Amino acid sequence: VLRDTLPGMRDRELYAQILGVRPPWSVTEVKLDLASQEVEVVVSLDAASETKCPTCGKPAMRYDTRRRRWRHLDTCQLKTYLSADVPRIECPEHKVLLLRVPWAEENSRFTAMFECLVIDWLLGTDGAIKPVAKQMRMSWEEVDGIKARAVERGKAWRSWISWATRSRLEPVKKVARTVKDHLWKILNAVVTWVTNATAESLNSKIQKIKRAACGFRNKERFKDAIYFHLGGLKLHPGTALATHTLY
Repeated sequence: VLRDTLPGMRDRELYAQILGVRPPWSVTEVKLDLASQEVEVVVSLDAASETKCPTCGKPAMRYDTRRRRWRHLDTCQLKTYLSADVPRIECPEHKVLLLRVPWAEENSRFTAMFECLVIDWLLGTDGAIKPVAKQMRMSWEEVDGIKARAVERGKAWRSWISWATRSRLEPVKKVARTVKDHLWKILNAVVTWVTNATAESLNSKIQKIKRAACGFRNKERFKDAIYFHLGGLKLHPGTALATHTLY
């Protein structure tokens, strides 16, 4: 029998296992809203746990909290959301920053496991966002945002640039600036190679993506679709691969 609230220990333990929530985080409440056909899983951080700066990793004092909410994989036919009061910390060097959570990428409104599912659906549609949005009960913009983040997350160049620009060695910083200025040219070279045969084959695949999507609103979205399907990029959130078994 479904209830308006699911307070039992077994319910919390079940969702902790499903979500991959581990100490110092824990599931503290499970709420069911039959009117909106939604389940909300409330997750809390142990008040006594140590907090660290997400940039430098050094211990940092808690500053305040921000309420965050993420869409997760459905519970049967019910939309499932994860919510938490995420602490902000105050680092002497990097100032006030939001603590990173283990189940989602930074600045995402979806859990890593949910993004993985959407990415896998997109990979099977040759760029058609509309059927994925309908299947997942999402807006077109939400699906497109996941695709854009997947492309951004892929070949690891930006991560290296971010690391290199923080280096204390000026020659390393100089190389990072050069790579950043020419990043898309580098990616183009990696993706397209050099022969005419490869270029023609690639162009045919690009046109197929364009036809499947019935056009794109702007060049950035078209570019994202090309890199998403043809770039050979590592698309899935690292947090999902590190802590979850998807299937």
